[in-house]
Amino acid sequence: MVRSKSISNHRIVSLIINILILGAIIHGVSAQSYSYEIQTIPLKGDFINFSGISFAQDRDGFMWFGSYDGLYRYQGTSVKVFRHVQNDERSLSDNVITDLFVDSEGVLWIGTENGLNRFDKYTESFKRYQHNPRDTTSIVLGGINEIDEDSHSNI
Repeated sequence: MVRSKSISNHRIVSLIINILILGAIIHGVSAQSYSYEIQTIPLKGDFINFSGISFAQDRDGFMWFGSYDGLYRYQGTSVKVFRHVQNDERSLSDNVITDLFVDSEGVLWIGTENGLNRFDKYTESFKRYQHNPRDTTSIVLGGINEIDEDSHSNI
């Protein structure tokens, strides 16, 4: 019986402390005011096709948008579009962008329905990684659904 009473007292003290902490948090949150302003962004160049969108922000602050119709880089006031170009190995492997990922070194990776692409920001070109059934070291699948990095910086 005594043990039960001491647990009850401990629970009551804990409950009172939690209520005081919760009250302080609620008061602090309600004392803050937020102000939002929504602005339209004037763009020069191509408009972004927002169907099937994925997005990422790189270390340089550029916003990247992937869609079913290519890769778009928002540059503050304009948009630059990157698309697959037939017979150009330095272009995207496909226009259908499935995922975007910026790795721990700041490299932008682009998943498409036809392989993985690594963006070279200095040449503004792409290195393709595609499935090749005759090459056991190639990527396993043709289409990339998701890109991630492990603790050893492997994509």
